[in-house]
Amino acid sequence: MSNAEAPLATAPAVLWERPSSAVALIRFNRPPRNVMSPELMAGFTDAIAAARADPTIRALVLTGEGDHFCAGADLGSGELPGVPMSLGGPPGEAERLRAVYAAFLALVDLPLPTVAAVNGAAVGGGLGLAAVCDFRVCTPESRFLAPFVKLGVHPGMALTETLPALVGLARAKAMLMLGDAVSGRDAEAWGLAYRCVPAAELLAEAIGLAERLAAGAPAVVRWTKAAIHRAISLDVHRTADTEALAQALTFGAADAEEGLAAFREKRSPNFRGR
Repeated sequence: MSNAEAPLATAPAVLWERPSSAVALIRFNRPPRNVMSPELMAGFTDAIAAARADPTIRALVLTGEGDHFCAGADLGSGELPGVPMSLGGPPGEAERLRAVYAAFLALVDLPLPTVAAVNGAAVGGGLGLAAVCDFRVCTPESRFLAPFVKLGVHPGMALTETLPALVGLARAKAMLMLGDAVSGRDAEAWGLAYRCVPAAELLAEAIGLAERLAAGAPAVVRWTKAAIHRAISLDVHRTADTEALAQALTFGAADAEEGLAAFREKRSPNFRGR
């Protein structure tokens, strides 16, 4: 950690604001990458519980402090994210990953409409988090990236369900099977983002969209969200369960060890299919 980042370690990992009477704003406060650390997950869980419990909140905005939205799990150490579980082997590792997902997938079950203001990069689990929001607003500099195939690790955070629903099968396969990055402009054209605006306008655009959602009849907005999810059979928890086991199995393979080593060493991986 650099000296510039050190003071942030004592600050809350998640900040809570009320930009208007009916809108709440959650900021991830571990720049520059806002990785999914245990403290960030705990802070996010508390923030979602607070939003759920406050009847005056009618819409929620998420964003990242600093240059990026969220870079997902911190895989620089080569370790699985989350706290080790008592059950050993892949089942225990899958439980560990499910616990990581649970905090963020709770957004799907939150009756409130949600808007992700994607500043900079949304990578891996960070992309998964943005994908489970109801709307995404981004900038031309934003990047949406699911680099799992280049790490030798199966995708997670229900991305194998949410991405095809958002961008279609062919584009989802390009993102998940090729690891293609998607720019903010392309994200808007593909339907991954609702709006792409200049960086200086990002937060105002996201809050303005949340205020429009908050101005609707609350019961109708909430029931419509639930009805849409039911109509398309959205079941991110089931998908994430399957992905967690696949991630646990692939994480123990030699190709994952090579992919993560290549990531740390900033080189291309040499996968051998084992």
